[in-house]
Amino acid sequence: MIDSGPQLAGSMEYNVVLSLYNRGYIYLDVPISDASCISVPPLEGFVMNRVQGDYFETLLYKIFVSIDEQTNVSELANVLEIDLGLVKVCIYGDIDHTLLYCPWR
Repeated sequence: MIDSGPQLAGSMEYNVVLSLYNRGYIYLDVPISDASCISVPPLEGFVMNRVQGDYFETLLYKIFVSIDEQTNVSELANVLEIDLGLVKVCIYGDIDHTLLYCPWR
């Protein structure tokens, strides 16, 4: 895996993937396109502490209360009048993977 780069989890032995994941040696990457539809299950007992002036928390709140499984990411950004890239970051947490800790580097 190290020499050949990213692998599809389904192409590897289940127990190997599970063992590596449980040890924190691998992560899952789920790409989100403009046409992706996202479903967020109800968060029972969830309380959001909306802090005045926290732009990112306000953005997350807008997305979580507006998202449904039939509206794609692009439409959601358009309806909320938010940059598409910001919506994707909120949904996926799209970060620079070179900044992640990799013990084998």
